[in-house]
Amino acid sequence: MRRRLRIDARFAIAGVLALAAALAVMTLTRPVERIPVLVAGAFLPPGIPLDDLPIEERSVEPLEGLVPADQRAELAGRSLSVPLEAGSPILWSMLAPGEAGQADALAVTLEPGNAAQGDLRPGDLVDVYVSDDEGTSRIAAGISVIDADTGGGGFGGSDVAVLLAVDAPLAQQIISAMHTGSIDLVRRAR
Repeated sequence: MRRRLRIDARFAIAGVLALAAALAVMTLTRPVERIPVLVAGAFLPPGIPLDDLPIEERSVEPLEGLVPADQRAELAGRSLSVPLEAGSPILWSMLAPGEAGQADALAVTLEPGNAAQGDLRPGDLVDVYVSDDEGTSRIAAGISVIDADTGGGGFGGSDVAVLLAVDAPLAQQIISAMHTGSIDLVRRAR
């Protein structure tokens, strides 16, 4: 009879160990909690209010800095300070400061030699230089290109049409510079 109790005790110990192992496996292999966050539904240029751009929701692992989908209302009137590729998550650090920092857009048409030889694309950063009788000076640095198109001129022209993200005072300064001299857009390294 004593032998039977030893066998029962071993089965009990084995059962407890198997239960502990099963709990450990369940704990270690449990899927990570996912939360809905906001992502770019298409290429998002800087300086344009996010209200007017395609933004989607996607479930991802919770990471610091992501914008949760339930905080979408906090993006009203805000814009990005950098371009964002389609499918990329929106980060709080990518947002331009409040509505006061929101940029307007300025369209300019330049000869290719004055606009990085026409090699501009959305998301590029450019410095704006003005050349006049007094010399050449930089009037703006790190301006975002919202859109650019080469060859928009008539009769086979090769003008470069550029849409820049600028605030109203800088737009006035660039327009004045175009009337008093010539402007050059120098692209920063990509």
